[in-house]
Amino acid sequence: MRNSPVGGKALPVTRESYLIQILRSAWNALPPSWRNSPAGRLLRACIHLPRTIREHPSFPGNASRISIPHLEIHITHKCNLTCEGCLHFTNHRHSGTIPLTDIKKSMALWNKRLLPKRFAILGGEPCLHRDLVDIVYMTREMWPHSRTEMEVVTNGLLLHLHPGLPQALSDTNTRLSISIHSDGSISPKYQAKIRKALDLADQWQKEYGIALNIDDSLHEWTRGYTGFGGEILPFEDNNPQNSWDNCITGQQCFQLFEDHLWKCAPLAYLQLQDRKYALSEKWQPYLQYRPLSPGCSDKEIVEFFNRGAEPVCGMCPNNPQKFIKMNPLLPVRSYKTKTLKAAPP
Repeated sequence: MRNSPVGGKALPVTRESYLIQILRSAWNALPPSWRNSPAGRLLRACIHLPRTIREHPSFPGNASRISIPHLEIHITHKCNLTCEGCLHFTNHRHSGTIPLTDIKKSMALWNKRLLPKRFAILGGEPCLHRDLVDIVYMTREMWPHSRTEMEVVTNGLLLHLHPGLPQALSDTNTRLSISIHSDGSISPKYQAKIRKALDLADQWQKEYGIALNIDDSLHEWTRGYTGFGGEILPFEDNNPQNSWDNCITGQQCFQLFEDHLWKCAPLAYLQLQDRKYALSEKWQPYLQYRPLSPGCSDKEIVEFFNRGAEPVCGMCPNNPQKFIKMNPLLPVRSYKTKTLKAAPP
């Protein structure tokens, strides 16, 4: 794992982390066929056994961890697609790739207090982060429990940039989740790219035994705001309860962003949108949302994850409509010259 600097300083390399690096290098030097054989799987289980025992919720001192349904983290805000209406706002070409050490620091503020049932590494497009493989290993080290299902959520088009990813997914029992954003009728070029990516993913699944999931982000796509760039507007249907009941993020899209916990992706990354475009006054009630800070109490954590509808839910539609988005390979300027309106009921 790289020891990247933060603020000009590097994280200290402990004897344990140095040993882990040596063991991982030795393990990765073995042929993949042997690593995935019964003997290889047994050896891997033995290597991880001490850490698994130490980090298990029933181990002394670990009982205070609070079980939560889901948690996600952006490792980069950049994306290689421009999906119309992206709820993470990454179609607006935001910059920012989070350094490995910053990600570790952010996770370390919560990993002793939270036990997610599911943890997602995403973006943006996570394959744009050069340290993706290291991040997968690090995340499992932070949450080693078998009760935490991990996944990398990607559009798949850049999987070829990370030849070490399938082994990392296999070693950490992490699912690869690929989202499909278009088809040949909209973009033959995209169709060719995604076909190549899916073929590679299928190859990884056969060779490494990884779990693979394909998400339909073409026919199951809804709009969470209207407009583009600085002209985006909230829906303001004035019915937060209905918006929550029909939540377009599934009610469990909790984000770990800038060390804090956020109710959903639209609320978290609306901050990036405002920093770039200085949004209109209509967004101020939602920009004033206060996330949960690391200094909170356990009671506040439980209350946070049990919240239902809040006034901020009113920024999203109370009756969301599915629509087929434009070609996700279009340049940003294509959206700047067109006013996007909500899909008709």
